[in-house]
Amino acid sequence: MAEYCTQVVANTPYFKDGFYQTGVGGASIASTISLSKIMEEKNIHMGLGVGGLTKPMCELLDRGLARKLVDTQDFDLTLSTMSAPIPTTSPSLLASTQAP
Repeated sequence: MAEYCTQVVANTPYFKDGFYQTGVGGASIASTISLSKIMEEKNIHMGLGVGGLTKPMCELLDRGLARKLVDTQDFDLTLSTMSAPIPTTSPSLLASTQAP
């Protein structure tokens, strides 16, 4: 299902530099991982990722594939264990950087 979702997104006119993504369900997480490969191939960067954040979304930010993440709910400890703490005033991450 995730691969099908990835192909649907990748073949729409909306999949271009600056697109945004939201969601944290199992299919969304798997799609984020497979979509990142296509993003690298086509030099496409996510302008905004919003929603509950998981490790795959944080990795997009670390790899320079996402410009901003808006953290509305944490689902793992990735934000609290990122190699370089990101202040809440950072233009790259707009939200809490502390796990509950």
